[in-house]
Amino acid sequence: MYANQIGIYTAVPGAMQYVRDVLSLFNQKGVSFTYWQYRSGSDNPDDQGILYQTSHGRVTKQDWLDMLISYFK
Repeated sequence: MYANQIGIYTAVPGAMQYVRDVLSLFNQKGVSFTYWQYRSGSDNPDDQGILYQTSHGRVTKQDWLDMLISYFK
């Protein structure tokens, strides 16, 4: 089974725990997934992206990146 996309606005209260819960279930059940949206074209740090654009270049939400990496096998 394959879940085409999972994603959430990172500023939503409980967002990271929600994603952890969903990805834990996916890993337990052997469900493959993609994360939407890895790179945001927005300059809003609360957008879905793990990377977002500023006037000085891209910024990484390192806590989100570290969390997501932990679910890739």
